[in-house]
Amino acid sequence: MSHKPRYVLLHLLTLLAVLFSGLGTALTPEPVAAQATPTCITSRISASSDDVEERTDNGAVDDDGDTSTHSLQTVRAYAGSSTGTRNWWGLRFLNVNVPQGATITSAAVTFRANAGSGSSNSGMTIWGQLAENPATFTESTNNVSNRATTSASVSWDIPQWTSGSDYATPSLAGIVQEIVNQSGWSANNALVVIGQTTADQNRSAVSRDGTNGSTLAPLLEVCYTEGAVGPTIT
Repeated sequence: MSHKPRYVLLHLLTLLAVLFSGLGTALTPEPVAAQATPTCITSRISASSDDVEERTDNGAVDDDGDTSTHSLQTVRAYAGSSTGTRNWWGLRFLNVNVPQGATITSAAVTFRANAGSGSSNSGMTIWGQLAENPATFTESTNNVSNRATTSASVSWDIPQWTSGSDYATPSLAGIVQEIVNQSGWSANNALVVIGQTTADQNRSAVSRDGTNGSTLAPLLEVCYTEGAVGPTIT
């Protein structure tokens, strides 16, 4: 009896084994590292001296805003002035529960508009105070603008505002990252955001001293991750 059919069969089986071996390798998925889920925290202005205005022309600091609405205003006609004066804003948030060295994935401050605005955009440059646990503001001259700022900054092209609506800054992640990277930073320290008005268009926001300020004052939200990511998923 000829062995040729058996030889052909064995050869065919060998080829099939090689083929399926290659397919198995090609179809094996690469390991995928699990992504860490960010933790998000919030902090709202909780004291009268923690959200203030400073005049850019003479450095005078006002910790309760105008006498009628106690608003934070980017441009304000102060007593004795016939034209509006641009302001600095100083915002201090307490108990910012972010660990030292955490990776900041997002950060922003949200304001509640308490007056409508003109259609022309306003503007603000925003920094953080480069301090590990900054003190509250005082009404001493230049107490906002004289504070050491982060090297990171953000430009905010502020759109038209409608009274009663909320408006958030662009991402402040780089600013907050620089602050929490400081060796002396600890979770639940205070964090200061500083803004300088760059356009002669007013925006008026609820301050801590304004109506419903305990629930509508500026709100900081920070999201972060820390440590190693989860197990590898295949």
